[in-house]
Amino acid sequence: HQECIVKLVETGSFPIADIIIGDRLRLVDEEWAAGIAASVQETHLQNPIQLLLIEGKPNLVAGAHRIRAFQLLERTEIPAK
Repeated sequence: HQECIVKLVETGSFPIADIIIGDRLRLVDEEWAAGIAASVQETHLQNPIQLLLIEGKPNLVAGAHRIRAFQLLERTEIPAK
């Protein structure tokens, strides 16, 4: 029996490559992600993505479109909480 440790992530910046995205309820809409990317480029990300640390690894709770937007902007880190 192995204990699963789940921990809320504090607000900070995380490497996108380290985030485990897993199966999503809906697919990422590329046009929507491009719109977010344009907004981020003009200002900044208004709402950080939401992560949970599960056994020390950041797992995405909410924010797949925001992650895709940052990838479109060729950024390697994203604000998260």
